[in-house]
Amino acid sequence: MKEREIRKSLAYKLTAKRDKLAEFLYPNIEKIILQENKVKKYLSQAIANPDSENLLIDYIKTKFANNYWNKYSELMANYKQMRLKFILTPLQIKNFRFDYPIYLSQYGRYFFVKKINNWDVNKITEIDLIVL
Repeated sequence: MKEREIRKSLAYKLTAKRDKLAEFLYPNIEKIILQENKVKKYLSQAIANPDSENLLIDYIKTKFANNYWNKYSELMANYKQMRLKFILTPLQIKNFRFDYPIYLSQYGRYFFVKKINNWDVNKITEIDLIVL
């Protein structure tokens, strides 16, 4: 039971700041991470000595972040783009984050916003989207 609680604690630390692209690209990442022999080794060390948990966190970040960025780079190099029209409020513009994919139900898929073109209050704005 203690090992499971430590795993949950470490998983929380790794995911405290949500990364929606990683969540989108890696729905089964937990299973893969937990099957890694080095993860098991570092997890055992972290259970015995909580001060060594950074070894585990650093290994997971290094091992799996490289693959994440490779997939991200591939996505950016070979993307399909669409231009759609929206009316955006000032609050939507103020709170907008380009690093989060958006889901458009009418297309049944996720998109990254590449560019918001010539936004003006209460006017139709053309937005360039990258299809995921």
